[in-house]
Amino acid sequence: MPLDPFALNEQARNTYEQYLRATVNVAEPRLAQFVNDELDRGLLWPDPYLQTSPQFEKGSTLAELAANGTIHQGTAWFFGEHITLHRHQEEALKHGLAGDSFAVATGTGSGKSLTYLLPIVDSIFRQHEADPSGSRYKLSALLIYPMNALINSQFEALERYTEDYEAKHGPCPVRFEKYTGQTSQDVRTKVINDPPHILLTNYMMFDLILLRPTERPLVKVMTQNLRTMVVDELHFYRGRQGADVAMLLRRLRQRAGGDVQMIGTSATIATEGGRAERRAAIAASASLLLGSEITAEQVVDETLARECEGPPPSTSAELRAAINLPPPTTVDEFHQHPLAAWIEEKFGLRRQEDILVRSEPLELSTGAAELAAAAGLARQHAEEAIQAVISARLDKGETPLLSAFISGFPPVRRSTRPSNLPSCATSRWTRATAWIASAYSSRSPCAAAADRTTTS
Repeated sequence: MPLDPFALNEQARNTYEQYLRATVNVAEPRLAQFVNDELDRGLLWPDPYLQTSPQFEKGSTLAELAANGTIHQGTAWFFGEHITLHRHQEEALKHGLAGDSFAVATGTGSGKSLTYLLPIVDSIFRQHEADPSGSRYKLSALLIYPMNALINSQFEALERYTEDYEAKHGPCPVRFEKYTGQTSQDVRTKVINDPPHILLTNYMMFDLILLRPTERPLVKVMTQNLRTMVVDELHFYRGRQGADVAMLLRRLRQRAGGDVQMIGTSATIATEGGRAERRAAIAASASLLLGSEITAEQVVDETLARECEGPPPSTSAELRAAINLPPPTTVDEFHQHPLAAWIEEKFGLRRQEDILVRSEPLELSTGAAELAAAAGLARQHAEEAIQAVISARLDKGETPLLSAFISGFPPVRRSTRPSNLPSCATSRWTRATAWIASAYSSRSPCAAAADRTTTS
């Protein structure tokens, strides 16, 4: 059963509130009342922001691409012939197969890993067909991630692909391994002595590989055979850290002769301006970090599509009717549901220039208030209807992005302002003096400081 983010958010908020109310003991009555009022108002846990998961324009299936010769048949078998690519994945595949350097800037859940794995794996299958021993093509792809968790996740995905391939088609020619601080010495020795086709590492280990004498044989193989370098999460590399990684990439490319395909991926690099301005900004940032010229035409961005088939309701009568409809129970009903269309437009998509782009995350309560005002109904009624329709969306396996922000208590400070707390409560400074950083009794120094705040 899919996880319900609304229920999870409510559970987390209630648990945190119970903890605060159980541990914070304010001795001064007026401060205690002020703190309780602010907690009741929800100052520390504002309403969550909601953004629905968008649909992507569809491209070809891997079976179709293998049939027309775009990819090797083994590539389709490795990832699954039934997989239908998103349009942006197919666009990235064309860049990858052509040997172009490129950058992928698409949102979370858009399948960015396939944009670089497809051309890399396809190249390995074609090389294996030409040279079954594979001796000429060891370590042809280096994948650099900002953290080990991403490496482990990608490594597990590659293992699943391999298991599925071997269950149906026999031994898989694609060899891969991870090389991090968590890798055992036996595995490291094996990688150095017999490098795989694909090596997954993090930027810190990448630095050590280039520096340590132990890894010199590995670097030698890299510089002889390296065809592709992938840097995941480009936006992670900023400031001095970004400069360090940029120099490391340039050092290895120089030692490899410079003819290395550079691929960078990121969920967010540039958000300002129109599509042309965003692509130009992404191309400039990616070129600077990767050390390879990437033009705006070599930036792959996402191509979104509407899921709901009908237009969203617009009049008060249409909105009221949509709110009062029972939530959908099937995929077809969801596609036809008028409130689902309204939700998709408010929390999911907006049109910019000639394309659809993601809407900015919006507070659930704000969207519900707008719907209620337009329909002439109570906000609570509108919010419950929104949650009911989105929960139906969850039943078919698609989870919206629900972001909740929970604050802690600021430190207690003394104030020389008058003791009339209610009239001063609008002052930001006086508000700060009212928050209690931890539990205390009337005998503690913190309590004494708080008492002095209201009596000085």
